[in-house]
Amino acid sequence: MDGQIVADAPLAPDDVPAPVDIGPPGPIRTPWWRRQHPVLVGLGLALMVGAMAAMMYASHRPGHWWGDDWALYIRQAKSLVDGNPGAVTADNEFTVLESLGAPFSPPLYPWGFPLILAPFVAVVGTDVDALTIVPVLSACIFACAWFALVRRRLGTAVAFVSTPAITLTPVLYSWTELIQSEWPFLAVTFAMLVAIDHAVESKVLTDAAGRWWPLVLLGVGAAAAFSVRREGLAMTAAIAGAQIGLLTTGAPPVREWFADRIRLLRLVVPHLSALVTVYAVQWLLPSTLVPQYDGTSIRNTYRFAERHFRHVADIVGLKRPWDRDVVVLGSAGLGTAAMVALLILMLVGVALALTLFRRRDLHIVFYGLVAFAIGGSFRSAINRYMTTVGPIVLLLALVGLATALGFRRRWIGLTGAFLVCAAILGGNLANAHLRIDSAERTVAAGAVEYGPTHPSAIEMFDVVIANSDPDDVVAGPKARALTLMTDRRAIQVDQWRPLPDDWSPTLVVVEVNAPMDLEMMAEHTDRYEELWSNTRFRVYALR
Repeated sequence: MDGQIVADAPLAPDDVPAPVDIGPPGPIRTPWWRRQHPVLVGLGLALMVGAMAAMMYASHRPGHWWGDDWALYIRQAKSLVDGNPGAVTADNEFTVLESLGAPFSPPLYPWGFPLILAPFVAVVGTDVDALTIVPVLSACIFACAWFALVRRRLGTAVAFVSTPAITLTPVLYSWTELIQSEWPFLAVTFAMLVAIDHAVESKVLTDAAGRWWPLVLLGVGAAAAFSVRREGLAMTAAIAGAQIGLLTTGAPPVREWFADRIRLLRLVVPHLSALVTVYAVQWLLPSTLVPQYDGTSIRNTYRFAERHFRHVADIVGLKRPWDRDVVVLGSAGLGTAAMVALLILMLVGVALALTLFRRRDLHIVFYGLVAFAIGGSFRSAINRYMTTVGPIVLLLALVGLATALGFRRRWIGLTGAFLVCAAILGGNLANAHLRIDSAERTVAAGAVEYGPTHPSAIEMFDVVIANSDPDDVVAGPKARALTLMTDRRAIQVDQWRPLPDDWSPTLVVVEVNAPMDLEMMAEHTDRYEELWSNTRFRVYALR
């Protein structure tokens, strides 16, 4: 064997090669387009929201429409600035109680929106044009909250295209020039849904060793939503949905939670905090806690199903508010089919929230269901009562679409969601262009929208002030606006609400040739005589 080389002979100890040090594995390089880029995303969101705010301001026409909810909101906000909320309470209770016919207003609105308005009233006064900064800022907050909700579920690209798709729908876009509670309610509600999202992600709702103050703040936020609009009561259902989602998808088992007093207390704290906050606000600033109107019933949720269908279509942008039918590409049939498809996809999203995405999405479903039950129960079916329901429907539908199309390849589902939002956005931008063009023509003509700041209305208010004393009672078709603009107590008088027989207001304001004007000339000449008129209004004085 001497001199032979054996290939498979074992190596001598000294012949074993030293291991090669190749160092730690290098980082896996993620493609640029898959990285988070928080700075770029934040900058892009800021630019997009700023552009939307500019579009909102560009669409505003001088003046404000006549619907006088805004007047009571401004009066309540001004009373906070002046430190006399009791005065506006007494004045409006008088207006409601002394006006005959069906109730048209609660004694007071919830104080949430007036509290938001108050700092701006302190700076710019009761100028309705200047106060439109409030709905615009509220729309910006809503847009950021919506972006956060969608980005967590469907990624950055869909979040970017869906944000203007929902924020600039024709009806929501038109509301940015109104002093109404819808936009502040959207802002508070969706900011709270984002907060619940973070609470779910951090497990603060059910972490036995977690801090307590986030639970208290969630309750305060729920009370804030309720204090803006009463549909905000659904926020407590959202918190409960998040708790159920966590309890049914994690450890320890539910039975251990209910055996541990500390864990059980953590479930109760947000709801207790909400209750205490609501009653604290109610004690400091009394208002109508639960408005009572004849005809309000849970049965209205299905009795008015067709109208609710159209109103949700208004909010999500598949229908223009001035059209009766849902119209897509000029076709009512195609529009109805698109809306039905959206609702079917929403049901898919609901099913996913009850099964695969229970921890992530159950609170969204709970909020939407209870908000619909509250808003849909009102005696009148109006799109404003579906304000927060519409975005929830769209969000769940996008989740359903992306999951159904992307069950094998996620990018296919996300592309489908992106294209749906892009189509809605295209319609929104076309409408925005027309609205901005109309506003520019209005400004160029020096016109003012027919409402409380129209020259004819200003003349009428001046006549009322000049021909009445501060303690007098006047009557008119918009009593709350009349009180705001003249500082006189007023009652509502129109074709549905007659003059009282047992006492007589000092002045009666009517619109020229309206049914009430004809009634005054035919039936009340023994009590009243014409004092003044212009092309829009006539004022009658007590003989």
